Amino acid sequence: MIFFLIILVLLLVFFIGTWFSNIQIELLFKREAQNDFGKIKVKMFGGLLRFQYNLPQILWGGLDEGVALKQNVTGKIGKKETKTKKKSIHIDKRKVKKFHFEYRQILYRYHDFQRIMRWFFGKITCEKFVWNTKIGTGDAAEAGFLTGLAWSFKWMLLSWLGNQIRWNAKPELKVDPRFNEAILETYFHSIIRFRIGHAILAVKRLSDHMRKGRIQ
Repeated sequence: MIFFLIILVLLLVFFIGTWFSNIQIELLFKREAQNDFGKIKVKMFGGLLRFQYNLPQILWGGLDEGVALKQNVTGKIGKKETKTKKKSIHIDKRKVKKFHFEYRQILYRYHDFQRIMRWFFGKITCEKFVWNTKIGTGDAAEAGFLTGLAWSFKWMLLSWLGNQIRWNAKPELKVDPRFNEAILETYFHSIIRFRIGHAILAVKRLSDHMRKGRIQ
């Protein structure tokens, strides 16, 4: 009986600890001199469990052949590194259309999908958001146009995120126009976190609605 109570208490402590633990996701992408570098770091349980995803190398083969993505995935538990896995993904027009169709089906059939996702986004906290861009084509007029376009896109994205998630740090945005050279360089660094319990609730609610098949 005592042994059973000890096991029950340990399970309860583990469940509560897991529920209130945070998942931290760090995204870093940098493009300099035609070289791309990026990674996604995921930390759980105070850094005890870690995963790192190297953002894929992008190989463009035209509209018909699509895009080939190659990436490495590395896991770490404590100080012990797990085996690195290599993945290769091919994306073409057919897959993009299929994804878009499935996404529209979700929105059509499950009218609570967007509401649940808005609820979950409201539980996300952004701890860092830095996005710097250098852009130019060698033509001053084109550089000015592209600079305005880049600013518009960044502010639109930031405005949307500002209404969805919480912020612990002020976003840093910068667009540096280069009027006399052809260049496209960017640096993006963002860190977000959310509770495991909130993610579990969001998945459960989505699963419940999908099982019930609530149609508009």
